[in-house]
Amino acid sequence: MPDKPWKVLERKIAKIFGGERVKRWRNWGEEAADVEVPGLGRLKIDTKYRKKHGVHTWFWDDVKKYCKTDEDRVVLITKEAGCIEDELVTIDLATFCELLEAYKKVLDTGKTGCTLPACKSPDSASASGAEERGVPKAGNRSDAGGASHRTSQPRRRRDG
Repeated sequence: MPDKPWKVLERKIAKIFGGERVKRWRNWGEEAADVEVPGLGRLKIDTKYRKKHGVHTWFWDDVKKYCKTDEDRVVLITKEAGCIEDELVTIDLATFCELLEAYKKVLDTGKTGCTLPACKSPDSASASGAEERGVPKAGNRSDAGGASHRTSQPRRRRDG
C-alpha cells in the first residue's frame, strides 16, 4: 500500500533539511512539529498537505506577475481581517532554503549583517527599537496581553 501524500511530504522536507520525520502514534502534533532538524535552534518545521490552499494561488499569481528573472523572489504577507494573530509570510521552498543557510550562519556567528530596521541588534543603542517599529517578537501574538500563540483558546476576532 503506497504512503499517504502527507507522509511523503514530511519525508521530503526532512530529507531536504537533513532532519527526521517525527513519527506519531496518538498525539498528532501535540508535542512536536512534523520534522525535527538538528542545528536549527528554535525553528519548528510543520507540513500541511491539502488539495488546495488559497494562499498558494495568490503566491503563484504574484510570481507570474512580478518575477521577471530567476533572481526575483516573491514574499507574500497575509493577515486575516479581524484577527489579532500576527501576519503570515509565504515564500517558496528554494527561497526558504537560502534564508535558512543565512540563519544557520547567524546561529554560528551571532552576527546578522542585516541592515533592515527589523533586524536591529538587541545590543544596539536602541534595544527596544524593533518593538517601537511594531516588529513582533517571533512566536508571539501581537495582542496587548502578549500571550503565547500556543494557547488552547480558540481564535478571537476583533469584530465580535
